[in-house]
Order: sequence, then structure tokens, then C-alpha cells
Amino acid sequence: MPPEAQASEDLRPHWRASWGLSARRFAAPTIKVPRVGLPEPPGCHHRCPPPSKPSGGNPSRRASENSGRISVSVQAGAILRLVPVSIRLGISLWPQGATWEELRSSSLRVDALGYDSLWSYDHFIALGPDPTVPVFDGWTAIAALASLTLRSRLGILVTGVTHRNPAILAKMAATLDHLSGGRAILGLGAAWNEVEHWAYGIPFPQVGQRLALLDEACTVIRSLFDDDVTTFKGEHCVVHDAVLWPKPIQARLPILIGGGGERKTLRIVAQHADLWNAFGTPDVVTHKLGVLHEHCIAVGRDPAKIGVTLNTGVIIRDSAAAVQARLAEIGEVAGFPDYAASNQPYGTAEMVAQRLAEYVKVGVSEVIAVIPAPYDGETIERLATEVRPRVDALLS
Repeated sequence: MPPEAQASEDLRPHWRASWGLSARRFAAPTIKVPRVGLPEPPGCHHRCPPPSKPSGGNPSRRASENSGRISVSVQAGAILRLVPVSIRLGISLWPQGATWEELRSSSLRVDALGYDSLWSYDHFIALGPDPTVPVFDGWTAIAALASLTLRSRLGILVTGVTHRNPAILAKMAATLDHLSGGRAILGLGAAWNEVEHWAYGIPFPQVGQRLALLDEACTVIRSLFDDDVTTFKGEHCVVHDAVLWPKPIQARLPILIGGGGERKTLRIVAQHADLWNAFGTPDVVTHKLGVLHEHCIAVGRDPAKIGVTLNTGVIIRDSAAAVQARLAEIGEVAGFPDYAASNQPYGTAEMVAQRLAEYVKVGVSEVIAVIPAPYDGETIERLATEVRPRVDALLS
């Protein structure tokens, strides 16, 4: 094995080194950690397959996985909150109702403005009542954007686990990690859109079976990322002596799981996820985090090891009339006549900052603003340049 391949596990960046999180319990002092930027894209750190690996895992990998994070032991009944000093922001550009040039140019602007993450979605038919609205494939689009962007982490929010064989999905995610220089996040969910499953001939089992598939898929994907050979025989996933080379650039390519089901989904998050994607009001998120932490204790997982993202619509305008005009624009171009939601942060920069700060205070690590077409350049610009510093001031 070449020397550079042997040393690569020590060199591969860990996603948590860029997360800038600290942990606190309720009614305890907040320990704040400076916000850390993303690691510089490394050179060629892919590994050649080693002939064997001792049992118990590689010590250098374990050291890498423990770098860049604060771990807090959790006793039964304790509830943890992850509190960044500075808000992390992402943008989700839905790939429907837009041209490639519009998606490309908006993505480059997101990256240039220093957003922490850039996302697409995994749907084959337009969301909304009009199925003829044009839609790009999210995975293909995000792979193209990986070679054009420099800083923002990249992912799909989220990939329907029913859409692809999980082993092939692991291969896609590892490839995206190389295309992006180690910036990939694998977002997963149990899938929900029955219409597009029927239209494309994809089986759509009952929700319990889809969640069982998600659970097994996470096991298979993590093993393919981390282990030399994977054999797994479950009810829904079967692989035999499967290998995945090259391994991801990141020492641990993060898995994000979306969904808020309290009995099954959040338990799967506790078992497998590096990130949980939430939605709802701050009160809803607070409640779900409490449930998640109970599951973490039950499965022996430290909740501090799971970052929390929130996806929400965001519109920044200086008048209510301008907000309504933007909502009408979304309805006309992207095919969402009923896009408006009363609990989402719409309004002036100050109003949006106050709403986002509420989420951070209850434990959200990163807010991901959903931007349907036509892509809202004003909101993208002002969220980064006006809202971010306001939120940071509210948190300081």
C-alpha cells in the first residue's frame, strides 16, 4: 500500500470539526465554542483497499472521529441542547420551475456568500398541483454543483430511501464527497410522495415497512462507508461481500435523517444519524428534541453527537405587501398557490432574525432556508448579510 494511502485516515477531515457546537443542560451555564469554518478541501486522500484490518476498528480513525467536538456524558432524564455561538445557515434551492442557469447562478451566489450548506431535493415530479412544472433530478444537479462550488456543504434534503438500492446510494454519496472535496452530507428519509412512486413504478410499502427499510439502509450505508467488506441480510436490504472504494474523503461522512415520528423515526435518528432535520415551531422542536434525547439514552447514544438542522421557508422583505408579492410569485412560477405558512419566518430582517434566534436557543444548530423558484436573490443576500449578524448579536 502506498504510504500516502496508509496515512490518509489521519488526514481525512471530520464533519464535526466545522460544526462549532457546544452542549449545555437546562439551568446550567452555557459553554460557548467559537464558530469554526469548514476544513480546507484536502488533496487526494482516498485510500487503497488494505489487505486486512484488525478487529475493533482503526485507532487513527477513532481519533479522527473524536476530533472537533465536545462530548458530554448524559444521565437518564437529562436533556441536552447544542448551542452554537454563531448561527449556521443553509439554502435549499428546489430544482423545479427553474432553468439550469438559474439554479447554477443562484448556487454560486449561495457559496460566495458563505452559506454553510447548499441543498436540493429528491423528487421526480413537481411538488404542488401541477405535475407539468419542469423538475431537475436533485442528485444529478448537486453533483454538477459540487464541481462549481468551493465552500458550502452539499446534500439532498432528503433522499427517499425507497428510490434507490441503499448500496448504490452509498456509492453515489461517496462519489459526491470526492467531487466536492469532502463536503457531502447524505440526507435520508422514509419517503412520502405516493403519487410519484406510482407514476415511476416504484413500490410504496406501508409506512412501517418504509421505516424498517430506512433503519436497515442506514446500517448498510454506514458499513459500506467505514468497513472494508459488508455483508448484511435483513428483511429489506441484502448485500453480499459488498465493497465501496474509494472511501469517502471525510473520516465520517455524515448521515442526516429527516422526519419527526416520535416512536420510530426519532429512534432511528438516535441509532444512526449524525444530523437530524427538524421542522415546526420552536415549541414543536423542543418537544421533539426531548423525545430524541430519551431515545438516545435508551440506545446508549450521546445526544451531543447529533446536530440539529431545521428547514423552513424564509422571505425577507420590508413590507407585508412585498412578502405577499413574493408568495404570489412562488405560486405562479413554481406551482405552489398555497405555499404560505403562517408559522414561517417572513418579514423584515429584524423579524426574521428574532424568529431564527428562537430556534437556535432551543437547540437548532443550523437553519436551512427553503427557496423555491424563482430563486429569491433578495432573501438569499439579506439572510447572509443582515440576518446572520443580527442573530449572532441576539445570541451573544
